[in-house]
Order: sequence, then C-alpha cells, then structure tokens
Amino acid sequence: MSRIEDISIPAARRVPFAKITFLTDAFCAKYLDEEYAEVCRFMTMDLCRLQPSPLDTGRVQTWAAGIIFTVGSLNFLNDPAFEPYLSTAGLARRVKVSEGTLYNKRKQIEKSLELMPFDPDYTVPSMLEVNPLMWMVEVDGFPMDLRDAPREMQLEAYEQGLIPYLPPLPWDDADEYDEEDDLASPRTPAEQGDAKIIKFPGPKGQEDFANRSAKRKNTEPTLFDE
Repeated sequence: MSRIEDISIPAARRVPFAKITFLTDAFCAKYLDEEYAEVCRFMTMDLCRLQPSPLDTGRVQTWAAGIIFTVGSLNFLNDPAFEPYLSTAGLARRVKVSEGTLYNKRKQIEKSLELMPFDPDYTVPSMLEVNPLMWMVEVDGFPMDLRDAPREMQLEAYEQGLIPYLPPLPWDDADEYDEEDDLASPRTPAEQGDAKIIKFPGPKGQEDFANRSAKRKNTEPTLFDE
C-alpha cells in the first residue's frame, strides 16, 4: 500500500493515522530502524480500526510515544543484548513525555489490542527467530517447538501460515546432502545454510511489511515538539 487512502481504516481516523505515523516514522528513522517504523504503522492502523478507538481522545504526540514504547517492549528494545537498544528513560527523554505516561499508554494499547507477551503480530522481522511464540504449536495437547519437528510437520505448518519460514536443514556435511530427501527444497534455500522470511504470520499478516503503509522520509529532530 502506498497511500493512506488505500488502507482500510475509517475515513475519520486517517488524519490521526497520518499524524501519528509521521511522528513514529521520523523517530524510528532517527533512533531505531525501518522494521520498527513498519510495525509502529501497523499497530497504529489496528488501533484506528477499533470501534471505539483509544486514539479518539488524547494527544497525538503521547499516542505516538506510547506506540513506539509498546512495540519496543514487545521486541526487547530496552535490552542491551539486542540491537537497536534504547532504555525506557532514553525513550522518554527523546519523545518528551514521562516514563509514567509511556507505561500508561502501553497499558491502554495492550488492553485495546489484547496483546500478549512476545505478540507475534507485532514482532519485527529480525526478532522472529528468537520469539518463542512464532514456533510453538499444540500437538495432541502438548506444546511443540516446530523448529525441532519433522520436516513434514514443518511443511504443513508453513502451508497453513503458522510459521514465517522453513527452518534450514541441519546438514553438517555437504557430501551427505540429498535434495530428494529435502521436502522443502523448492521453498527455502536450505543448501545455502540460511532461511528466508517468506511472509509475516498471523491473522493480520496478509502483506509484507514493505507494503503495509506509506514510507515517509521526514526525519527532522523536532518530531515531538508542539
């Protein structure tokens, strides 16, 4: 989707959507990355679709800050072991709101969207591999990590959109590789030793991140000024 008009959100909320995503786009371009920008747009779009929407009240700046904080919380943004990294205090300082306001907005967003820890619908692509919920399914009443499942089960899960890509096959010796035994060879470059993200899973993931919303280029440092 290249224009706000193309996105299926109520017409009355297209202006708030544009204002909020202008701020989140600019912040992510300056401090985070395009993956975060895309997921922030996606979360804003979902909030705009709610009836009623929490975005109907409150300041655009604080909602933009809350959306960034919520997406960051779901993707370990405040954990220095991951990149990009930004502490809660650092985020609050840059968006010019208090930490208390960030937590309050996150609570409202979590309730409105019924978010769960590690929510797959708002996981940035680079974090899919470490998100445990992306790979867990229930088999005969027991949880199973599909990365350790037989290839036939992985293929079935992938065809149903339950996993984002087919894990690479554990071939340690190239001489032992038999393409006929690799049921996934037409779908993933396993022979190259890496996996390619095919699509974002979940009920909302009908398009890739690059096409979910317009990409804005403004990165002025006054994004959260009045």
